[in-house]
Amino acid sequence: MSADPPPHRRDRSAALRRLAARPINGLVAILMRLGIHPTALTLTALAFAVLAAALIIRGQLPLAGLILLLSQPLDALDGELARRAGLVTPFGAVLDSTSDRLVDAMIWGAIGYHLAATGRLSWLPVALAALVGSLLVSYVRARSEGAGVATRRGWITRMERIIVTLLALWFPPLLLPGAAFLAVGSGITVLQRLRDVQQLAAAPQRSKHEVEDGIS
Repeated sequence: MSADPPPHRRDRSAALRRLAARPINGLVAILMRLGIHPTALTLTALAFAVLAAALIIRGQLPLAGLILLLSQPLDALDGELARRAGLVTPFGAVLDSTSDRLVDAMIWGAIGYHLAATGRLSWLPVALAALVGSLLVSYVRARSEGAGVATRRGWITRMERIIVTLLALWFPPLLLPGAAFLAVGSGITVLQRLRDVQQLAAAPQRSKHEVEDGIS
């Protein structure tokens, strides 16, 4: 059986949820009154990410970071809106998850292109490692849930990936260390989750209520 999450990690996640709860609830209420469908939010967030990736390719990193930041509330609101409006469907959940993976791939693929185009070709494998690592972190979570041994543990969840990516885009000198950090951190997180799945699978008596809440 895997160990409980560190107290500071639980406290941080709970504090962030409390901080975001009131504005999210207010925005969801407005969206419901306007009759906005959750899928529209998902696709709009994806369109913002496409624009951000195009700006990265053009070398406009800070502006790309701003566009990517603007997409994040939409990404947070679509699921909550679906739950509050009674519009939760398997398709919506899969579309939301697929959209998140596309965003990761587009942004870090564009960063890899930018590095190569600006004479830093040797850093392209690092950017690709960050891309692959981010996809694998979420893939292991999804497969573990499908196997009935859900795990969301690890150092680098989607929240950390977004924060590091935004900082790297807003402050271009951080682009290379940010790519290296995500490449290594995501790899470690994949190993952490695989280890957690192994331990969970070896302890079938573990109840679902003991599975840690978290972010992919």
